Amino acid sequence: MGKPGFVDGRHYTTYAEEVRRLKRMCDLDRAEALLLRLVQATDAEARANRWGVAPWYYEQLAIIYAKEKELANELAILERYERQAKSPGARPAKIAQRRPYCEPGPAVAATLAGRFSGPRLLAATETQVPLSGKGEMVL
Repeated sequence: MGKPGFVDGRHYTTYAEEVRRLKRMCDLDRAEALLLRLVQATDAEARANRWGVAPWYYEQLAIIYAKEKELANELAILERYERQAKSPGARPAKIAQRRPYCEPGPAVAATLAGRFSGPRLLAATETQVPLSGKGEMVL
């Protein structure tokens, strides 16, 4: 294993422009793969030096997951960030504000946890709707 904070011989901070470029090119799969490695690097460096993680990499992953409508992954990366020691600055508070927007309601949370599937999911998310004059349910 390499030096904490390094990916392929480069410090994780030197990859920011590459992440931006991949996002501009809409190459979100490659940006995600790179960011996952960069998050691991910032985690390793923070543990080794007993300081907070760099929040930008977590935030960029959350943004990609939000764009891709990957709620479970967005929530997972935000929760992972919350468990880490934070670096000083305004960004930690900004990232914390993202969480309420991706927090699932009860039916979605149950789906993500794998508790409902098929007809049970429909029943859990269905609301009571009045019948039309013809005896049909109005959705």
